[in-house]
Amino acid sequence: MKAYKDSSDGYYQYGGAGTPAWAAGMTPTEVITIAPLDPQLAINETAQAYLASTDWMVLRQADSGEAMPNNIKDARAAARLEIKP
Repeated sequence: MKAYKDSSDGYYQYGGAGTPAWAAGMTPTEVITIAPLDPQLAINETAQAYLASTDWMVLRQADSGEAMPNNIKDARAAARLEIKP
C-alpha cells in the first residue's frame, strides 16, 4: 500500500479510494510503502486510548472516594473486553 507524507503537518494519505477527504489536493513530498494494519490493532489502540483518557477518574475515586460515573465504568469495562493480544 502506498502512503504519502505531507511536509507541512506530517499527515499521511493513502492513495486511491482510501484517501481521506482532508487529504484531497495534498502534494506528496515523500512516497513510502506501508503494510496494511491489522484491524484488531486499531481496535486495541482506540480502546487503550480511551482507558488512558479516563484513568484519572480511577485515581480520583481511589484517592478521594468520589465515585466514577456508571456510564464511564461500563465504557471502561467494554473497552477492556475489546483489547485482544
